Amino acid sequence: GESEEDVDGLVSMEVVEWEIGYAQDMMKKTSGAARDQWELRMEALGIRKDDIEFSIEHGEITEESYLASLRSAVASARKEQAALGNRPNRLSKWISLMSEALGDDSPEPDPPPPLP
Repeated sequence: GESEEDVDGLVSMEVVEWEIGYAQDMMKKTSGAARDQWELRMEALGIRKDDIEFSIEHGEITEESYLASLRSAVASARKEQAALGNRPNRLSKWISLMSEALGDDSPEPDPPPPLP
């Protein structure tokens, strides 16, 4: 479900930013208690985004460890999506955002030409 707990498990800045936009859209489309839930989620996502930024800026997360946690998050998102029958859903969006950040779905760059 949509809860604050799953927000703490998000490791990808790209996914957090996308989820903030998604929550904003859902707030426009809902009202009452449902809207309040999306608003809480958006606030939790904002805090998570600040946490990730802070950790990166203060060297608590190196680029290597960030990429390693993304790889692990992609793997578990793929497993979870397979368990859901591989239907397109928000997980598919997360996987593509994280894969892009990892450079996974871009073709291998050509090696530089040899020096003369």
